[in-house]
Amino acid sequence: APAAPAPAAPAAVVPSDRMSPTLDKRASVAPDSLPMPVGGRVEARFKGKGKFYPGTITRANPDGATFSVRFDDGDADESVTLANISAFARPGQFSVGDQIEARFGGKGTFYKGEVIQDRGDGTYAVRYEDGDIEENVKFVRLPLA
Repeated sequence: APAAPAPAAPAAVVPSDRMSPTLDKRASVAPDSLPMPVGGRVEARFKGKGKFYPGTITRANPDGATFSVRFDDGDADESVTLANISAFARPGQFSVGDQIEARFGGKGTFYKGEVIQDRGDGTYAVRYEDGDIEENVKFVRLPLA
């Protein structure tokens, strides 16, 4: 399996109390809005618990809304929703001005924001809805409806 990308430097910005996290327990969206290819490296919540762990997508389930994930520690979860999966962003995947959700500081909560720069290495500069800016964000996704 391919090695996970090296972690980005910690963000110097701290989220303010005005930031409202997006709801990660919402229904999933169609897989084509956030591609999860078999073999793709991700971080996912095991059994929907709070922390994200590194793993690999092993199957797109027939329901079209969940995926099987094999975690790096050997555990597996056969029914992970998109709300519980973070794919590593790819260069050019998002454009300046795109409305997105991102994991502030790489932590477990997604916040709404806007892409302000594609850094060309799979990370993005993001302006969150409260005005805070974070550089080198590697977990970015389209908002879940």
